[in-house]
Amino acid sequence: MIELETPTAIAFNPYGGMMAKISSTATPFPYRAGNLCKIQYDTDWGEDSLTKRYMKLTRKLYRFITPFVSKNPRQSFFNYRDIELRTNFSQNQELC
Repeated sequence: MIELETPTAIAFNPYGGMMAKISSTATPFPYRAGNLCKIQYDTDWGEDSLTKRYMKLTRKLYRFITPFVSKNPRQSFFNYRDIELRTNFSQNQELC
């Protein structure tokens, strides 16, 4: 078990069912055959003076989770496709 301060979070998104039927060569998106779940790390802060502190917490979390994730190579996927990106929900119009 690891205990972290409030602005650091970890979330698990399980995959399976229909997603497990998508071939690993069909799409670069991580929810395809062979992936059990996506693990998301999140650390938020608003002041520049807190950067070192919270980067240290994020690295601590990253090291802690290392034994439980893919290893050779350790894989990651930065961000993911959002078809509603740049959409203003209150006015339902596309932004710039």
